[in-house]
Amino acid sequence: QGYYRWQDFSGDSIRLMLLDSRGVKSELTLPNSSVHFFNFNPSLWLADGFRSLSAKLKHGDLSQATVIGVFSPELATIGKDMVVYALDGRKGDGAILSKDKAVRGRGVEPLDYGSASGEDLLYQSSDSLSENGFKESALRVVSYFKVSNPSTTLWGDNSNTTLFIGTPSTSGSFGTDFPTSLFGNASIRGYAPELIVFSRMLTPDERRKVESYLAVKYGITLKGSYLDS
Repeated sequence: QGYYRWQDFSGDSIRLMLLDSRGVKSELTLPNSSVHFFNFNPSLWLADGFRSLSAKLKHGDLSQATVIGVFSPELATIGKDMVVYALDGRKGDGAILSKDKAVRGRGVEPLDYGSASGEDLLYQSSDSLSENGFKESALRVVSYFKVSNPSTTLWGDNSNTTLFIGTPSTSGSFGTDFPTSLFGNASIRGYAPELIVFSRMLTPDERRKVESYLAVKYGITLKGSYLDS
């Protein structure tokens, strides 16, 4: 039958770990029946039923970061906001990306990142696309940028960051207090074939190159040319 697991290409031997409802932690592995292929590239199915799905990222607290990923929400839940992923490094400086909003700690208004162009992962009746049009283009490249003030603590900050995939902020795993009433705080259901994390802000040209690479690899049409942006 065979099994699939997430593969780390950074050379840090990072594993995607599952903490299930019984409190058992193990590397996430899924059978062939849970794998979907986008343009001949495999993707693992992400759904609720786990308490936490996380990976320890080394070499920094990601106070500055660019995260670019490919996601395809479950078609039955395209109209429901859910947590896609979260970054938890420096205490109180975490971030959550939901299907509709980029969220920082309590006291900071969440950013509706798809309000201008409709290029988020949440379908709403006000979108420029019809519901069927959204479903046909549900596989999307989503980019997130994070910049925080430099640390002023005497002893420095955590040198590692935990990446949570689809983990609600109420799981008790986060070092940041999030305004949970302002976004959909449920686990995402869908596919996430690839996620690329940089410990700095990419330039617009660098970002576009990464987005274009992912778009070509997974057969996604980006808004605008791959070459002239």
